[in-house]
Amino acid sequence: MRSSKKLLLLTSVTLLATGCASINPQEGFDQVAMNVDKRIGNRVHWYTGSEEDAQVRHSIQQQLEQPLTVESAVQIALLNNQTLQSNYADLGISQADLVQAGLLKNPVLELTRLKPRESGEPDDALDVELRFEFLDILLIPLKKKAAEQNYASVKQRVTGQVLDHAARVRKAFYNVQAAQHTQNMAEEVLLSAVAALETASRLHKIGNINDGSFNRFQLARDEANLAVEEAKIAARSNRETVNKLLGLYGKQTQWRIEGGLKPIPFEAINVDDIEQRVLGNSLDLAMLRHDMQALGEKGMYDMAFMQMDMPKNSQPMAGVQLQYGKGTMGGLFTIFKVREELSSYDDPGWYKHPKGTVARLAKNTELKKDGMKA
Repeated sequence: MRSSKKLLLLTSVTLLATGCASINPQEGFDQVAMNVDKRIGNRVHWYTGSEEDAQVRHSIQQQLEQPLTVESAVQIALLNNQTLQSNYADLGISQADLVQAGLLKNPVLELTRLKPRESGEPDDALDVELRFEFLDILLIPLKKKAAEQNYASVKQRVTGQVLDHAARVRKAFYNVQAAQHTQNMAEEVLLSAVAALETASRLHKIGNINDGSFNRFQLARDEANLAVEEAKIAARSNRETVNKLLGLYGKQTQWRIEGGLKPIPFEAINVDDIEQRVLGNSLDLAMLRHDMQALGEKGMYDMAFMQMDMPKNSQPMAGVQLQYGKGTMGGLFTIFKVREELSSYDDPGWYKHPKGTVARLAKNTELKKDGMKA
């Protein structure tokens, strides 16, 4: 009964020591969403099975029913692209690592029966041992600092991935507009070439132009027709790129664009303190800073487990192999071996005890002889 109470008490202590922690993956995503909104004014969404998921999908469908602009295309991509959704999962993984860094490793619980239990006797010969990795407890602050820096770096990286994706969507959408504009111009050229060929055909019939001149008009018509087909292929290819970036499929790919290319704005760029502003707003530099800080903290943590060269007559404080098993001391210790005669300073090995002077496990026959049940 006492052993049961002791085991219950140790189990309770173990639960209190190791503790439990809850993770809210939305916390890191909310910070990413805030940074994205601050920089480009767009909304992002992480599909987690909430009621808001259906509302977001409905808003995407409504935008697709209207002629797309570059801004609406970017917004749809940030809400619908599956690659971004997988990147958001990295936030939860990194946050879980942060929580794990603040927890103790699982303790080791050992139960040992010191002697056979006789029937009817109380079970008071049960030895219970609970072991913790003491060094790991001391290093928890270093592990947490490294995990915090890594978590901050992941948030910066995911924010950068969102901004890069938005930039790729803008470029692809402008390519679609340019390809559409090129196709329209090629079709106008084709119409002119067809009209010129009809006029040339009439002049050729009445003998006003020779065969060579008429053939040149035919060649111009054929080249214009080829240019139109090439423009159509380029337009379809660019639309497919946009479909991929926006995460569209099926009927969703039947979107239309609003207008054509807009004139290039000729507004003067403010270059005052531009280098300082670039350095202050660079996500790559911020991510690199967090990575370097995490590397420094992790390096300090790893140093605690470095294998250092030690004097030949010394042993480490934990896990040293002794003659009859492993031992643990509170610090570095030295083994001093004494022999009657030594011919050199080489390690003489473990002491060879005279026969019958070292305890050993009793055999079953020996236990029965002493009245103990084997």
